[in-house]
Amino acid sequence: MTRPRLFSGMTPQKRQNLGLMLMLTFYALLAGIYLMNADQAKLCEGLGYDYCAFWSAGRIINEQGVGAVYDLEVMTEFQRSVYPGADSPGFETVAVMYPPPFILPFAALARLSLPLSFWLWSLVNFAGLILYLRFFAKNLVGTPPPLRVMLMLTLSLPVLMNFFYGQVNLWLVICIGEFLRASRAGKPLKAGLWLGGLLLKPQLLVLILPILLFRKAFKTLAGFAATAGAIGLASFALLGTSGLMRLWETLTAAGGGDVQSNPFIMMNWRMLGEHLNTVAPPAVGWGVALLGMLLTAGASLIVFSRVHTPNEDLDSIAMLGTLAATAAFTWHAHFSAAMILIPPMLLVLIEGRFSQRVFSAWVFTPPLILFLMIALNILVGVSDQAVQLVNGIRGLALNLLVLGWAILQTTYIRKIPQKGEANEL
Repeated sequence: MTRPRLFSGMTPQKRQNLGLMLMLTFYALLAGIYLMNADQAKLCEGLGYDYCAFWSAGRIINEQGVGAVYDLEVMTEFQRSVYPGADSPGFETVAVMYPPPFILPFAALARLSLPLSFWLWSLVNFAGLILYLRFFAKNLVGTPPPLRVMLMLTLSLPVLMNFFYGQVNLWLVICIGEFLRASRAGKPLKAGLWLGGLLLKPQLLVLILPILLFRKAFKTLAGFAATAGAIGLASFALLGTSGLMRLWETLTAAGGGDVQSNPFIMMNWRMLGEHLNTVAPPAVGWGVALLGMLLTAGASLIVFSRVHTPNEDLDSIAMLGTLAATAAFTWHAHFSAAMILIPPMLLVLIEGRFSQRVFSAWVFTPPLILFLMIALNILVGVSDQAVQLVNGIRGLALNLLVLGWAILQTTYIRKIPQKGEANEL
């Protein structure tokens, strides 16, 4: 007699509901343990780690002007009174690498105490994410997202990491969402204007811009150029030549792994190369990373090269695949930045075109891996490098999974004749 498989009688929706319940229970236990440890729960120790750098930048703007934000000596001095352990010899400055127009709002937030400012920032970001995703879905498909889908997205680990560290990825979500809305509405110039908002983290444009050029999307590129020009002029007016040079030095330092850029926990091929370099000659690590990056870039180009006709299904799927490819390809990308996948993912989910298995893997695999790593650490102990490697592989694998799904979908949709095309099959 064959035994029935565990959960074999459950529908995919019920399995997702069970997964949500387990995930919520796990997060609640983690939060309780974290808050009970008074030393660990200190603001800026882990909680709000990135936000504390933004708040420090706001203080510097208020006291010394925006140009001083990119002076690492000044930033270090301000952070000594903010970060626990900042007086220790091994403390590394947490640099702020965003163009000045994006950090000006923190000047207002820095007029509040750090704890109040952080919780206000978190509340605004949480409410903003919920409200924007509802608006995005209703505008494009006429109905708000299903509650279960909203819970799965907002409880996904990239979103929680964004809130935990006090990151700024909600802005990227809005820019990607508005880019998609404008593109679907046939407004390429407006789409390009919104795409320019990704200059907050310009490394995320590394594949999208060449693809738009390949597709001869000149109106979209013109809109992007307008936003880029405005940000560039504003940055020059605020910083001058010397300030821009300091910003460039900060960016190059982060590119080299300094100023707390933490490449070992990123979700890209660079992360894998960095880990391989610790056990093999650099030629091996960087060779694997370069090969992976080239294959990933080529795959994203294949996805978008299949868009030969105006096809909204294909465009939104290709956008999701390209953003996943960007996260794997680009030189600097932490797992919280995977939030950029949410708008196109939500769109294809509501329209019933996203694989429930892939979606469940994207939502549930990261917390499952986190649980297993914690359990292993308690039982046998796990080295910091092993934890970093597993966390990095987790993000890279999910990016490649979504990219692979997009390639298969664009292959299938491309074979379906569109309106006005002769059916020669």
